[in-house]
Amino acid sequence: MNAHSVILTALSGAPDTQIDASATARLAALSQQATVRSDELLAIIDDCVYASLASDFAIHAMNMVWTKMLAEEGLSMEEALANRDLSLRTSNV
Repeated sequence: MNAHSVILTALSGAPDTQIDASATARLAALSQQATVRSDELLAIIDDCVYASLASDFAIHAMNMVWTKMLAEEGLSMEEALANRDLSLRTSNV
């Protein structure tokens, strides 16, 4: 469990009309990890946006969690985007 487990678990339980099952499975896995890096959640957000796997509401909810993670890691959005690990994404773009 990590500091964001509660919200990640709630997001992973979203109906498939809000978040596709492929993304909820990844969110559930993140909720069980001892620590979660912001780039791990960003990879899920990227895939959801690219492949239309989540509703606008769900994207905004994930973005709020990601923004909080950035603050906790002491990163700006620009730094996080410049240093993200693209290998975490499942899409090919």
